[in-house]
Amino acid sequence: MTSAEILVPIVLVVALSYFAGRHWSRRKIVQGRSAMATADIVNGLPDGTDRRAAERVLRAIGESYGLKPEILRLDDPFSALGAIDSWSLGRGQEALEKWLKDNGVLHLKSPPRTIRDLITFVLSS
Repeated sequence: MTSAEILVPIVLVVALSYFAGRHWSRRKIVQGRSAMATADIVNGLPDGTDRRAAERVLRAIGESYGLKPEILRLDDPFSALGAIDSWSLGRGQEALEKWLKDNGVLHLKSPPRTIRDLITFVLSS
């Protein structure tokens, strides 16, 4: 057996594992959901919250993790987003951290558990 005959099946198995894992992680968070307007999603935040700013944060989260913001919900845990992101070696988290830094949020008091937590913290900063 040549090294190519050994390497090609290994690469195929790794590639299939990557795509399957990423697919199942994504499916877990979006299963059974239909898209909602981001304005409707952020209506679940307390009165007096800047809705436009909250929508910008929600969009940034979606774009960072490669998800449509219209399928995200305020109570989605970052652990679920992290499961998706683990398949792309943390690119989503890095993109979100860059967006936060570019928008003046230099550090978080504690890691947010949910999207609601992050939006609330960003808007209070």
